[in-house]
Amino acid sequence: MANGFAVDHRGDVVYKITNAEAFEISTVSFFPNESESLFPTHSRFRVTQIDPNAEIVYKGNSYTVTRIYLKFLPGPIDPNDLYGIFRTRFLENGASDVAAYQLAEQTAEIFQNKGWGIQELTDELANVLVRADDQSTVILNRLTEWETEKLNVFLDDLAGENGAQLVDFFGEHAEGVRAWEVLINSGLSTDVAWLNRTSLWLDIGGELVETDGILWFRKNNDKIFQIKNQKILPNQKSHYYNGLDGMSIGESANGYQVVLVGVKVQVKRVPETTAFVEGGYLEKLTEHPHAHVLERHSYDVTDDALIKRANEGIAPDGSTLGNPNNPIKPAYSSKFENAEELINAFERTKPGTTVFENTISTHAGTRKSVILEADGTLYGKGVKKNTEVFVNMYRVNAKYELIDGNWKLATMFPIK
Repeated sequence: MANGFAVDHRGDVVYKITNAEAFEISTVSFFPNESESLFPTHSRFRVTQIDPNAEIVYKGNSYTVTRIYLKFLPGPIDPNDLYGIFRTRFLENGASDVAAYQLAEQTAEIFQNKGWGIQELTDELANVLVRADDQSTVILNRLTEWETEKLNVFLDDLAGENGAQLVDFFGEHAEGVRAWEVLINSGLSTDVAWLNRTSLWLDIGGELVETDGILWFRKNNDKIFQIKNQKILPNQKSHYYNGLDGMSIGESANGYQVVLVGVKVQVKRVPETTAFVEGGYLEKLTEHPHAHVLERHSYDVTDDALIKRANEGIAPDGSTLGNPNNPIKPAYSSKFENAEELINAFERTKPGTTVFENTISTHAGTRKSVILEADGTLYGKGVKKNTEVFVNMYRVNAKYELIDGNWKLATMFPIK
């Protein structure tokens, strides 16, 4: 019945009650006792009097009391009085009187039902609930489903190294607790960036489920990608997207962006490009209409993406060679060690260099496959076909095509 209005008044807490029950004149004096149905009586929370200035509306032979005093009494804390202690803790964490009252009632009831005590309502958890405001019920509803072990993990995370960031995040995004739950065994549950993107994935109707030790994102039972070694790894060729009209869902991670195309969730390869902007390298590496050195061979390609290509024939950007139902697997699936070695390889194989000019062109003089031989430089690594074993690579193959009178780089990758 409280409408959320409260003010300090002569040391008492005043609650304004609307639509209060109408009482006969003879029973008005007993209203403080009846008010226990509105504000349960606790060891540190007592009704003291009816406001002598309360608005009294005449309704026939009845009167309506619209305001009463509730006084917060000093005194020793009863260790069994979860409500009183919780209310104090919420007030200490910045809750208003009304919010502290409501949160204390809800939290005390849950804790009593779960057999939890005072120590489980840490300052961090209290802070989260206070900051979540009217969304705190989202978190409280999740608590009702948790066992003590899961609650303790949550409390440890809130008090841990990234605790301050987590308190901020959950305080502003109560729904993020769902993301924390599904990431709890992934090693990513304290990473706010991952919590945020996972929350957005869940919001579009997806779910993260663990199957045979693999954490899958799926929608309508379609396994779209997995989180492997704390990185995104798309599933089948149909789950990759190379178009331009998909809507990004959350921030990209390890070179992959989850996108919503209509109602379909897919994953797009979005290579890191910042390191190639200076010096105009980004333009040179991407000017060929089918350039893919960054998409398939750049340093930010994950090891698992290379292993997938070596064993399934699906490149990091979802492309395949030959029959898409039975793709050709390259002898080695490789990537550059870092941006510096990729740029170094380009500089040493580009048009005008000795190795480029000495390379015989093919396809009626329109193509060149420039091989940069080993000179002790470690350019990258690769995985042999049908294995998961990496080998270091000290040579490079750069493929150029003559387009409109200019040689343009189609692709470049380390080789054994």
